[in-house]
Amino acid sequence: MPEWDLTKKQIYKLLKHPFQKEKSVIEEITSAYLEFVEDLFDHRNREHDNKIRIKQLNMSYIDFGTIKALEETSPTENSKLKIIYLDKLLSLLHTEQEPIYRRMEYPKFSSI
Repeated sequence: MPEWDLTKKQIYKLLKHPFQKEKSVIEEITSAYLEFVEDLFDHRNREHDNKIRIKQLNMSYIDFGTIKALEETSPTENSKLKIIYLDKLLSLLHTEQEPIYRRMEYPKFSSI
């Protein structure tokens, strides 16, 4: 099974960080977000067990959702930026989950 450890992803480390960061971190967060998207797509193509994929996507969704909730309850100067990226990540994860759920629900009609 290919490894999917969200805590090792740079985007997770940057968004989880509780302290205020300098404005220069915008480029770093953007870069980490794009890297995460590529990693997610690569992982999707490597992992073919839908149950494992759903579990990993759900755990990632929960972890990013928790970080977002913390950012919203204890805002810092950079919370708006973090919340924007967290919303993007949550939308991406949700978008990745939907086709898997459909394939699991209707395997007869799945072309993948």
